[in-house]
Amino acid sequence: RPLKTPPRLLPQMAASPSDAAPTDLPHNTQSTNPKAPLSTLGSIANITKLILGAGSFALPWAFRHSGIVVAAIAVLLLGLFAHVTVHMLVESKRMIEDSGTSAVAGDVHSDGLDYSQISEIALGRRMEYIVKALTLCSCIGACAGYLSFISGVFADIFGASQLLIILLLFPLLVVLSMVRTWSSLSSFATVGNISFFLAALLVLYDAFRTAASAPHAPHAATVVSNAPGDSPLLIIGPATFLFTVHYCVLSVARESDPETFEKVVLPVSFGCAAVLNVLFGAVCSMAYGSAVKDNVLRNVQDGWLGNGVSIFLAADLLFTYLLYITPAREYLEKVVLHAEPTPMTIRGEIVSRLLTAFIVLLTVLLSAGVKNFAILTGTVGCVTDAIQAYALPPLIYSSLLVKRDQRECGAVQPRTIAIILGSVLMSAIGLGFTAAALRQLIILILKL
Repeated sequence: RPLKTPPRLLPQMAASPSDAAPTDLPHNTQSTNPKAPLSTLGSIANITKLILGAGSFALPWAFRHSGIVVAAIAVLLLGLFAHVTVHMLVESKRMIEDSGTSAVAGDVHSDGLDYSQISEIALGRRMEYIVKALTLCSCIGACAGYLSFISGVFADIFGASQLLIILLLFPLLVVLSMVRTWSSLSSFATVGNISFFLAALLVLYDAFRTAASAPHAPHAATVVSNAPGDSPLLIIGPATFLFTVHYCVLSVARESDPETFEKVVLPVSFGCAAVLNVLFGAVCSMAYGSAVKDNVLRNVQDGWLGNGVSIFLAADLLFTYLLYITPAREYLEKVVLHAEPTPMTIRGEIVSRLLTAFIVLLTVLLSAGVKNFAILTGTVGCVTDAIQAYALPPLIYSSLLVKRDQRECGAVQPRTIAIILGSVLMSAIGLGFTAAALRQLIILILKL
């Protein structure tokens, strides 16, 4: 069953040194599938797909108004920041499992600890509810935004009502969302990544064609300067939305080889995604110049090129939808089906599928009520993502380090104090990102 009494775990972690695990903590594999059904390439495909997506097409506008140099540095730093905090979550999970509570760590269908349970053990029971609420809002809001975009694309192409397209997509999304494992989802992620790259290549082609047909367009140096009233902080919103994959990472890691996941999958996925986003944002910003739109797809000319970009991106977002809905489904299953054995009974399977259909229905209702893609994704990035990506992981990590020192050494060590100070600074920066992103959202809403 889900962890309901973390106070009983914490005394074990804070016990006397004689009861502690060895100081040189090994990798715990009790809650990880030893067969590692998800290959290294599959893991990279999943994490990369979670990062690359619709938010990338908002970057050229942000680069234009934040300044190319400032925006490029900000994207790279936020990508590095997100990678560090993801690593903190993975290390926090390992510290808990290696503390002698492995049986509890693998309690829920042998799935291991998720983000909310790690938060509960490190920061208290209330934090579990906060993280679950943030994750559900983030997943459902992001998926509703993707559905809004997809339905808008096909509504324009076929001249149909966007609401009708949403209703027609509902049964397809329910069926596709029944896929349960990340190893199976990796195939969808690969197709989604290919669709994204094709859409990006068509946009770049149009951007170069536009720049070549306008030889007297402003020089790239003028693009770097900020327009009146703009701020370098405008880059924070879309960049934060891109790199917040924290509530999915632990699930992907569960089906991956632990050592390879940390040393290869995370650095490669975050590094490649950050570099690709910087190149795409900078090139499109310089090519389109002052004419660049808040969504660069609006710059692409109508006709086969515009329709091709829209269809490829819609396909990309369809598969991204399937990845982002998974954490929400897992959380609800752990609440509703906590007493189900592994494997689940027929009743449990039926309830699981009904929960999936219910979550998809929520995204359909939200996208039908709020059809503006920018508001949906902007709200997710501003209200939930910055907190989960930048503020909470450092606090969780430092709290567990203190508990480990008390358990093993009887007192907090100087190295841990230094890490705590750095973690507090990172959390403060994360809260600053949240405030800046909220400011951007308010400006966006006031302009609409």
